[in-house]
Amino acid sequence: ATSVLLSIIILSSTKLKPASIHSPSPTTDSSIRHATHRNLQSLRPKGIAWLMTFPNSGTYLTTRLVAKATTTSPASNYRHDLNSYANNRLDDLSVAYTPSGPWKIDPTPFPSDGYLLTKTHCSGFCIECSPVTYIKTASNFLTRCASTPKYDDPSQNVNHRYDFDVVKKAVHLFRNPFDNVVANFNYRYKIQRGRNSRKKPANGGDWNYSFDKAGFKAWCHDLDARYAKDEDKLYPAHILSASRNVPCH
Repeated sequence: ATSVLLSIIILSSTKLKPASIHSPSPTTDSSIRHATHRNLQSLRPKGIAWLMTFPNSGTYLTTRLVAKATTTSPASNYRHDLNSYANNRLDDLSVAYTPSGPWKIDPTPFPSDGYLLTKTHCSGFCIECSPVTYIKTASNFLTRCASTPKYDDPSQNVNHRYDFDVVKKAVHLFRNPFDNVVANFNYRYKIQRGRNSRKKPANGGDWNYSFDKAGFKAWCHDLDARYAKDEDKLYPAHILSASRNVPCH
């Protein structure tokens, strides 16, 4: 059985201020939208509690359990988590917690009190990529935690995020990293086999690994060899030394 450790990290709220909304001229559509937002906020959670996870760590199960147990909807930073009910209503403030997201993942209402559990993977979680891609600065990581790719056109999503002030707490979900590596191999295999139409194979479809122990080992070996030179350049010496005999590191 997969072991999942759920630890709740309560962030200090003394340094966080309530989100502020600056209303433009009352004659504009924008002012009406923001006024509606303020009214809805008075009936909704005190703020966001990030559900921070590496992909394939149990995020879906956690949000489903919370929705079932509370009969309220958690939220997500990602459009692909939304059902058809929400995907066509991204600007509807009964679906979006702020005009920039995150968005409900369930038709049930937002919690009327407490905090809105919100899925985010932040940054640095790519599969089959160089450390050039996944080593991030603290500032970049934090920005990506609040980023919401709202539009189908990636160029429209640049710097699209909600205000950090609405984030009050965080839940950090950990999974055994060895289990996570296996889950990512399974996920990658399903993409290659066309079971997930959202994404294409990272290397253009040239992915010839069997769905068994031998295929998994071959995949890990090839990944470690492919990015060894980049790791030599970018990893600190103590991390490089510790990772040498760890497959799929």
